[in-house]
Amino acid sequence: MDIYTQPGKSVKFVGGGNNDTLANDVLQVGLEYVVEAINVQPWVSYVTLENVEGRFNSVMFDNV
Repeated sequence: MDIYTQPGKSVKFVGGGNNDTLANDVLQVGLEYVVEAINVQPWVSYVTLENVEGRFNSVMFDNV
């Protein structure tokens, strides 16, 4: 996903890596989620989703 996606926009979960059990346990591949916030760091960016606990690596999502 584009790390500059604005809050309120939808993204689709494409799956977490084998080591990301939180994302795979909480989110369903292929479903759309609404961006609440994005935290851009030098080496990684995290997305927070509306009505979902936790934060997730932005590489696990595609823009819709």
